[in-house]
Amino acid sequence: MIFVDSSVFERSDGATLAGAVEAIAEFSNLRQVDADGNITWNGVNVIHRNANDVGLLELGRSVPFSAENNNQTVDLLYLLGVGADELPVSVEELKGSGKFIVYQGSHGDELAAAADVVLPGCAFSEKNSVFVNMEGRSQKGRFALAGPGLARDDWKIIRALSEVCPGETLPYDDEEALQTRLEQLLPSASSMGYVESSQFIPENNWLLTKVMSRGRVSKTPFTPVNYDFHLQGHAVARASQTMAKCSQTLSESRSNFA
Repeated sequence: MIFVDSSVFERSDGATLAGAVEAIAEFSNLRQVDADGNITWNGVNVIHRNANDVGLLELGRSVPFSAENNNQTVDLLYLLGVGADELPVSVEELKGSGKFIVYQGSHGDELAAAADVVLPGCAFSEKNSVFVNMEGRSQKGRFALAGPGLARDDWKIIRALSEVCPGETLPYDDEEALQTRLEQLLPSASSMGYVESSQFIPENNWLLTKVMSRGRVSKTPFTPVNYDFHLQGHAVARASQTMAKCSQTLSESRSNFA
């Protein structure tokens, strides 16, 4: 089997490396397909580092903040559940860009303080939800607490905003209608715990990757990725003394498995 960290494909020669992985997989017979070309066993595994990256890919979307898609030309930036440490630029740069910033989320950090409008959303423990894990299996989350104050479910906020956009009112009035639409876009949402093929990604897309990514591999050496998951990615974790101690242990051990 092959395990590849997603950061490999963020290099300048990422496409070439993707093609190399597919060539090795083919030579080593790491994928098994049936007579119709559908995968029955896959021995190539990409390890993603960000929450719900796989869910984005299942819906035909890429990671939102990449070097190729930095949103430099937009006038309005709508940030849904995004933390300051997840942006490709600093908060100071963002504030000086002249963009109108809307922040929607459950825990405000310096990014929320810099926003022109803040829309309070419920935390994961305060709403029903669907998570897609690293394997592509959908899992349901159930609310345990009611959201405080003016906090609302994220989908309800977006549904309310759609009403003031002429001709763009979303046809979702309850969670059942939303779940039905989600199952149309994300087949695994209707079979919790099972892996389903994405309708946005062809079953044989690895063949296209192998053909279109021929090139030269850079001489830049690979370096370990130490992602401080105790502090990065969430304002609550960064405010926690316990997480700060875990982060210190992580830096001392130089391991992602502290």
